[in-house]
Amino acid sequence: MGVEEGPFVKAVGTVATLLASAVCAAVVTVTVAGLVTPTPSPAVAQKVLVVTDGTPGVEAIRQELASERIPTALVNLAESGRPVITAGFLSDTLAGKPRAKFSGVVLPDDAPAGLTAGEQDALARFESYFRVRQVDSFGHIGTAVGLSTPSYGGTLDGQTAQLSASARNAGFSYLTGPVRFDGTDPAVAIGYLASPLPDDPATGAHFESYLTASAPGGSADGTVAGVYSVRGREQLVLGFAYDYGQQQFQLLAPGIISWLTRGIRPGTSSNDPTVHDVAGSDTASALAVTTTTTAAPTTTISAAPTTTAPTTTDTTAPGTTDTMTPGTTDTTAPNNQSPSSSCRHSGQPTNVADQQPTGSDPGQSGPGQTSTPPTGSPPSTSPPDGKPPTCGPDGTAGVLPITPPTCTVNATSAAQANSAKAGDTVCFSGIGLAGSPLNITVSGTATAPIIITGDGNTAVKGITVNASNVVVQGFNVLNATAPGVGLQGNNITLQDTNIDHPTGGDFDGIRFFGDGIKILHNHVINITNTGGAHADCMQTFATTTPTSHSVLISGNRCEKIDNQCLIAQGPHSTAGNGSGQGNSSGFTFTNNYCDAHASQAVQVDDVQNFTATSNDIEGAVQKAFNFINKSTGAKVGCNTLGPGVGTETIIDSSSRSGSILS
Repeated sequence: MGVEEGPFVKAVGTVATLLASAVCAAVVTVTVAGLVTPTPSPAVAQKVLVVTDGTPGVEAIRQELASERIPTALVNLAESGRPVITAGFLSDTLAGKPRAKFSGVVLPDDAPAGLTAGEQDALARFESYFRVRQVDSFGHIGTAVGLSTPSYGGTLDGQTAQLSASARNAGFSYLTGPVRFDGTDPAVAIGYLASPLPDDPATGAHFESYLTASAPGGSADGTVAGVYSVRGREQLVLGFAYDYGQQQFQLLAPGIISWLTRGIRPGTSSNDPTVHDVAGSDTASALAVTTTTTAAPTTTISAAPTTTAPTTTDTTAPGTTDTMTPGTTDTTAPNNQSPSSSCRHSGQPTNVADQQPTGSDPGQSGPGQTSTPPTGSPPSTSPPDGKPPTCGPDGTAGVLPITPPTCTVNATSAAQANSAKAGDTVCFSGIGLAGSPLNITVSGTATAPIIITGDGNTAVKGITVNASNVVVQGFNVLNATAPGVGLQGNNITLQDTNIDHPTGGDFDGIRFFGDGIKILHNHVINITNTGGAHADCMQTFATTTPTSHSVLISGNRCEKIDNQCLIAQGPHSTAGNGSGQGNSSGFTFTNNYCDAHASQAVQVDDVQNFTATSNDIEGAVQKAFNFINKSTGAKVGCNTLGPGVGTETIIDSSSRSGSILS
């Protein structure tokens, strides 16, 4: 598919002649197959052409484009009446400039069987002239894309791949460590490993490796993804299979889209929000995109009239798909965008993608890969206590010393706690309760809570609160039947308590249900998933238990946790066992230390208005925070990520409304 003088060059020459005297027409020099032609600076409409054969890879990218509110035009190779891809289908003129109707191209592979040789040649000429990039969803690995014959082809399930520095500089900067391949079916998580061929100066052919991996058992290693450049074209070749839900795609998807679109989103233009200019020096390799970024547009602006008479006009909004016919002119304009979608620009992609959990218990998975936290201003939020968050953890996570209380009851048995009245402070000391659980069923009032306090060393075999307006503090929970502490009621505070290795059930450290709950400066350690348990530091859900609102979780230290630091599920959770009644909302998770070892450190499922700031996320997790299933209004920022942590935040499309991710 060589690039020669043809329709694009002839059209360029004609436009240049007609507009030579136009004051506003920027003149550049374009080199195509050795021919230098003066031309007005070409423009590129912000819409991605997706050519699909229905295979999982191209459909996954199409779904990601939709979730990121990027407009697409769809050509379905399975449809007999589909449009033919020609020069007229791919480009026209706008305000006297040659215009590409598409800013990116997604194909099933580098040479789909459903495209004719003429259509493939039209795409090659179009991409070379307009500097439009192409993604090969699952490419044929071999010399056609600048790679050797594969040294390995087979399952990559469970393998980790390494990103190159050049990949991080080209849209994948949010990832700084291994990408783990994980397939629910090992037959799906297949890939091919090969080596880049030597550069060819005659054609400019060069393969830049983006992702390398080893075969199971170390029998071979090589490139599994990278960019093949030749004659001015750039193709991102993905040499592995995936579907939309597999974690290797979820981790790489934001970078794939950022690379494809050069980080430009609808609304990021100096003039028309649907168009950006391509301008450069007198060599084709120097052509580049120049834009002025504008954030979160709130108006819809149609493109300027074209100089050709269109047969039809489409007004596709971001996140929708239209089927184009040859000779059409589109005036795609941006929709209003949420903060999370409007701030994803070149070199600084917000780490956002759709993600659905697998298995009966959301979030159950293994360790992932690493990243650096995104940069940017933290969201402006305030936790329920009215104190503004600081940026970054303050280092105080864990148990703080108990201030000596004024005791109204000096208790020696667990039963005495339930003889308390509103306003009482019931004090326990020593190890007299070490063999007994502490079950609290008596409530205080909003103005006179009951305080149940240990001395910081008081050992108990579990704590359960089924009451309201109660403060529990200063205990060591040892040898408890899980959960180590269970809270159900309103306005309950658990603080300055150690919880060590509860057993049985799901081995959870803390479970809580109700409104106005505060979990402050506790230390939860040695939470193990022995016997197949799903052991989390903290958990809430809404099945037969109440929904939860206005919850503050601050200053806690979750250490040696086999699964998640927190899993918060609302009444409509994807686990399928929610009550379906009401909602859970208004959680603030701040200044906590989380040493977790699951797919994510924090899973938020059907919980609205969840704020996560200034936490220290450690351990081995693919993402720090995962928002799914209409968990709208999320605010995430100022968190610190350890070397074993991947992406800071994954958020599905149903949760993006009102969300702010720094």
